[in-house]
Amino acid sequence: GPMRSFLLASLLSTSVFIPSEWVNTASLPPSIINQVERSLVRLTYPVEGVNFFTGEPQTMHFTCSGFVIGNDSRFVDGDLMVFSTILSDNHCLPPKAVEGEKQIDMIVDTYYTATILKVDEQDDLAILEAAMTKPPLKARNGSVMRGTSVFSFGFGFGLDTHLFLAHIVAAPLALIAEGYTPGMLVSPAYIPGMSGGPVVEDQGRVVSIVQASNNNIGYG
Repeated sequence: GPMRSFLLASLLSTSVFIPSEWVNTASLPPSIINQVERSLVRLTYPVEGVNFFTGEPQTMHFTCSGFVIGNDSRFVDGDLMVFSTILSDNHCLPPKAVEGEKQIDMIVDTYYTATILKVDEQDDLAILEAAMTKPPLKARNGSVMRGTSVFSFGFGFGLDTHLFLAHIVAAPLALIAEGYTPGMLVSPAYIPGMSGGPVVEDQGRVVSIVQASNNNIGYG
């Protein structure tokens, strides 16, 4: 899905080159990658658009990402059900989404219907729920340093499979523009569709969430 755009001209007016070895050698053990992957979710809902080639009206799917942060068991109509709590971005929700409502058209992992528990428009965050079970990710207790390797996961370009990207922390906490909450800046940038995906450090603990990007740098 489309990401919120923002201007970073004042930050990007000078060309910056990241040493190639910082990126090329940055990786995660397969066990950590698998741990994060199992918590990732794909969020989709239909939107009316126009076919690029024919100009005819066409139903397309807005795609975003999210990840599980907890699980809850409770009785529903006499049946014990398990629900996963999902963190994503507010801009990943349908335009008329309302807290507490089940989003009939918003699907988690192609099968489960999402219910919105809480939204925060200022920080561009949303907490959802779906009747599914995935292991939750944990957050890092404390910030990360500038120059640290971090890694993002998400369904870039709306693909059915997720992407895995390596980044360097450009600034642990930066105010990019008025109206934005101070957030982490990373380089290289994120890819559209990764919005709502987790950004983790080398232990697989969440340090940020994918929210916006330009061609050079990512924010969350």
